[in-house]
Amino acid sequence: NNLIRNNTKINYPRGGGIACEGSSPLILNNKILDNMAYGDGGGIFCYRNSNPIIYGNLICNNYGSEGGGISCIYNSSPFISNNIIVKNEALDGFGINCENSKSIIINNVIFNNKGIYQRGAGLKVSDNSNIVILNNIIRDNDQNQFNISEDNIVEIIYNNVTGGWQDSGNINVYPLFVDPENNDFHLLLNSPCVDA
Repeated sequence: NNLIRNNTKINYPRGGGIACEGSSPLILNNKILDNMAYGDGGGIFCYRNSNPIIYGNLICNNYGSEGGGISCIYNSSPFISNNIIVKNEALDGFGINCENSKSIIINNVIFNNKGIYQRGAGLKVSDNSNIVILNNIIRDNDQNQFNISEDNIVEIIYNNVTGGWQDSGNINVYPLFVDPENNDFHLLLNSPCVDA
C-alpha cells in the first residue's frame, strides 16, 4: 500500500522504484509511478535468483532501458499477477522484460506501454526463459505485443492480445475499460473480457 514515485537510479543503474537481488519480497497493492533507471527495470527490477510476488500494483509511467515496468533477469522467477502495467517506456520489453527467467504472468493488464525507438514489444522474453502468460489483457503496446526469441519455452494462453495470438484460447477484442485515460482499468459490465 505504498506510493513509490519519482525515483531515479543512476549508479549501478537498475531498478528505479524497487530492486530485488537474491530476495523474495511480497510487493502488494502499491502505486509505482514515474520512476527511472538508466538500465533495466524502471518500476521493479528482479535479479540473481529473486522470486518476488508482485500482486495488485499500479505500475505506470516508469522508464528503463529494458523493462520499463518490470525487468526479471539472471534466474529470477517472479509471480506477476493482477497488476496494471501501463504507460511505461523502454527500448524493449516496454511493460515486462524476462531474460533467463521462469516467470508466471497471470491476470494483468499490460496496456499502452511505449518504445523509445521503432523496435521491441510490450513483453520481451529471451535467454532461455520459461514463461507462462495466462489470462492477461495485452493490448495497444508500441510496435509488437511480444518479442520472443527462439531459445525460450513460452505458453501464451487465454489472453486478449492486439492482433491475436495463435495459441489456445487467445482472443482479439477491445476490452472496454471504464476510464483508461485516468488509469481505471476495471472492465465495463458489457466488456467481452468478463467471464471470458
